[in-house]
Amino acid sequence: MAQLDGLLPAAQSMQEWLTETRRHFHRHPELSCQEHATAEAIAGRLRDMGVAVTEGIAETGVVGLLAGRDGPCVAIRADTDALPITEATEAPYSSQVPGVMHACGHDAHITCALGAARLLADRAAELPGAVKLIFQPSEEMVSGAARMIDEGVLENPAVDRCIGFHVSALYPVPVVSFSHGPKMAGTNSFTIEVRGESGHAGYPHLTVDPIPIAAQIVLALQTVVSRRVQPTEPAVISIGQIQGGTKCNIIGDRVVMEGTMRFFEPDLREAMVAWTKRIVEGVAESMGGSAQLRVGTGTPPLICDDDLTDVARAACARAIGEEAVALHDERFMGGEDFAYFAERVPSTHFWLGIRKPGAADWPSLHSDRFDIDETALPVGAASLAACALGLLEGAGE
Repeated sequence: MAQLDGLLPAAQSMQEWLTETRRHFHRHPELSCQEHATAEAIAGRLRDMGVAVTEGIAETGVVGLLAGRDGPCVAIRADTDALPITEATEAPYSSQVPGVMHACGHDAHITCALGAARLLADRAAELPGAVKLIFQPSEEMVSGAARMIDEGVLENPAVDRCIGFHVSALYPVPVVSFSHGPKMAGTNSFTIEVRGESGHAGYPHLTVDPIPIAAQIVLALQTVVSRRVQPTEPAVISIGQIQGGTKCNIIGDRVVMEGTMRFFEPDLREAMVAWTKRIVEGVAESMGGSAQLRVGTGTPPLICDDDLTDVARAACARAIGEEAVALHDERFMGGEDFAYFAERVPSTHFWLGIRKPGAADWPSLHSDRFDIDETALPVGAASLAACALGLLEGAGE
């Protein structure tokens, strides 16, 4: 495809624009469901390119549409929300919003998708179909994808193929890494409330102390994966937060714990919930207290379509160079609500390397020191545009 050959040089010529665009969003992060200024800025930039824009999907979602000749529709999805983290990078473009930071790279996702839109807008008349650019809010709360789908983002025109991506410090610039099949885990968040009977810490025999009950529950939950799940099947149960007690000499009546489950096998979702519920309630009852498990929102596993992945990988290799495109069929236990798109339409997903070449290590996602090597931005823009063009050509096969 001759259209692929000039994508990377064209994207590199936009380095200054991409950098300033990313830094704008980095300075002005917004939390999940609050991305109003972010959405307005995205929509304005798309309109400046001549892209048709629809706003207000799932409140703060934005969709751009580039329609070429009659043909299939391929979607590019980028998430837009930030995290409740105080930035510690001391970069000149650091967050100007106290306690909020783009520590997961969504500012780079927005920028790369806008860069791809600019590349494709210059080729709009030649497109053998349509490209839909989906800027999705609330990924960190795993609610944005499902809400946008419910509000029809995959229709009018109907999306035939979908592309997702995420920055990764595992890879240096300019590496782009694809995976076949299962890539990211399904997730369940959960809360456990343990109830006891409060009293004076000097007279524990007159109380039911919820803290040792909670401690026994945490220890017992370690057996769910080690003794219930097949050893060759990846799964995780982790407790991330425990709150309980009021003072050193008071035994309280309540402990609340929050955690997450991770899995790839869909049947494991219900099984892990059932096993956890049995342990939580059984341990608490055996120690004279009570406990309740509440399961919150989660995501399905992200499964990449093998054929689409091969097509997209070949298109990227043509656009940015064979040596820059990797294939690692590796499973990751992080969750990603792009999985909701992949459930509905055949999809592929890649990692965009953002680590400075030669750097021995790099701050990880969700770190207060997380940043990117901004020379990754043209690579991401060119890769997304290449995937879209490649999947448009291959959608009818």
